[in-house]
Amino acid sequence: MDLNLLAHALWAGRRRADAAQVFEVIGPHASRIPWAYVADRPGGPEQAFLEARDQCLYLRH
Repeated sequence: MDLNLLAHALWAGRRRADAAQVFEVIGPHASRIPWAYVADRPGGPEQAFLEARDQCLYLRH
């Protein structure tokens, strides 16, 4: 969960390159918190995690 909190903080702070490094370590393993805080769309916390991860990892390639 600590890595999810770090990834969320970096992503929310628009430090996408730094967040991408954390997302690479996390892999597909999302925790409900903190992603539930931004899960105001269909798909819930898992979808919020995937969208944030995709935004950050896209910049790496």
